[in-house]
Amino acid sequence: MKLPQKTPSTILPSSPLKSSYFYPNEWKYIHTIYREHYTVVLLLFHLRTHQLGALKLYRKTKMTPREIERKAIDFEREVKVHLLADGVPHILPLWFWFHTDKEWGLMTKYMTHSFLFHRIYDYPNELCILHCVIYPLLKAVHFLHLNHIIHRDIKPENIFIHAHKIYLADFGYSFILTEQTPYCTTLAGTLTYMAPELLNYYVHKNPSLHYRYEVDIWAIGMIIYEMLYHIKPFGWSDHKHFSNHDPNKPGFILKCLNRELSFPKRMTVFAEDFIKRCLVINPKKRATIEELLNHSWITTYLKTRNDKELLYSCHKDIKVIPQLPPSVAALKKANPVRGTLKTSKQPCWKSLCITF
Repeated sequence: MKLPQKTPSTILPSSPLKSSYFYPNEWKYIHTIYREHYTVVLLLFHLRTHQLGALKLYRKTKMTPREIERKAIDFEREVKVHLLADGVPHILPLWFWFHTDKEWGLMTKYMTHSFLFHRIYDYPNELCILHCVIYPLLKAVHFLHLNHIIHRDIKPENIFIHAHKIYLADFGYSFILTEQTPYCTTLAGTLTYMAPELLNYYVHKNPSLHYRYEVDIWAIGMIIYEMLYHIKPFGWSDHKHFSNHDPNKPGFILKCLNRELSFPKRMTVFAEDFIKRCLVINPKKRATIEELLNHSWITTYLKTRNDKELLYSCHKDIKVIPQLPPSVAALKKANPVRGTLKTSKQPCWKSLCITF
């Protein structure tokens, strides 16, 4: 796989790398993680520092002029979100970014333990789900909403796992609210985690679309329900319907949302109420991220948690094998670490909240 040529890059404060250039001869291509249309994600090994990075490239040569115009806006927005969130716990760290005539590039830390999508049913109980996934996710989303950012595509595929910690990723669909744009008016996201107001617009092509943070709250509720009950809510995963309907079509999903929300097995009253607050059809009545963090399910957990004991009990039965190709070990052996990693002071991310 041919890497981009030597290119000036913008390094973020928390990056472990020193150079302000992307030097292709300093990186070894391992394999392609993802490829679709004009997007490709490469796993690279840094020969000097032994860092593993995931390089996401948006290739202009595969785009139409209209796509280039739209992607330029999306890329700028994606970088802005990463700049704001640099050093924030549970948000995927961006190391550097660059822009050439042929492509846009983002280099992030490689997450060795896959996605939540691959492990969504592996967590043994409600407390482990809350401790290992939901509470960290809520904190990450709280930071975004505090800074007027809607993620718009929260789903298990965009939640990475590394060293038993989760990281929210992929801000390509994110939207930053401003005084000039206090609402989002464009459709974005993944159908299976889209809020009802977005699905309605998708199906019925309503004349206008105005939404804010509520779409992220719906997606969080969907993920929690799926992790706790191993099915999707509103009878969507009732297999008797699959022979007659495509469960991923928005019309079918909307039809399912007419059903009452039910809970197949007994969880705590707090957990059920938390889910109900997220999966409210009317977005105006849906909980905010602040209300979720102050919910009894969360406050009770915070009063009783013991991080060390919980981490052990939650992960002792989950076999998480780092997804490192055999070639990485050989590269480490053949290329001794040269120099030291950059140890720049972590930014005080709490002071990064922007205001109108």
